[in-house]
Amino acid sequence: MLEIDNVCVDLLNRTEKELDEKVKLFDEARSRIVARIYRPMPTKRVETPKYNGSKRIVGLPNVKD
Repeated sequence: MLEIDNVCVDLLNRTEKELDEKVKLFDEARSRIVARIYRPMPTKRVETPKYNGSKRIVGLPNVKD
């Protein structure tokens, strides 16, 4: 396995493929926004405990629709 600066070339290739997939997802989302057909999913609400025993509601956005 060829390594450059302790980074495997396979890792670089995989990263490039992942980047291509992310660019494709971005382009699809952008097209849907421009066409005004984009509908985001609701934010997931999760309760997390606070130090005083009460709960805090945290919103977790969805990364991919």
